[in-house]
Amino acid sequence: MFRLSEVTKPPRPPTTPTSTIIDRRLYLPTSWTDDRDRCRRAGIDDEVVFYTKVAMARAMARRAAEEKIPFVWVAADAGYGYSKCWRTELERADVFHVLATTRHDTVVTRWSMDHPVHD
Repeated sequence: MFRLSEVTKPPRPPTTPTSTIIDRRLYLPTSWTDDRDRCRRAGIDDEVVFYTKVAMARAMARRAAEEKIPFVWVAADAGYGYSKCWRTELERADVFHVLATTRHDTVVTRWSMDHPVHD
């Protein structure tokens, strides 16, 4: 499950341990990554470059799958859900997901490849 830019394990019944953060990334906007002096003063390595939030979330989900970390589903708000590439990647990987999107987006349904959300 994604919350902001975190990957967590799914919730468990109260008799078992609760969910746990298994990955996290610091999102830095280009105003930071383009200012290497600012990054150095904050202790951020020169190797850290700009990634979109979607790219970071995709990388975390891929890593969890590759390392066989058990998770049941992915949930994300419209800031991530607008990414058709990520939605397609999750579909192909057979990962259950709930990704919010905007009313101006299109989605795949059993009736249409590009069905408008607002219909």
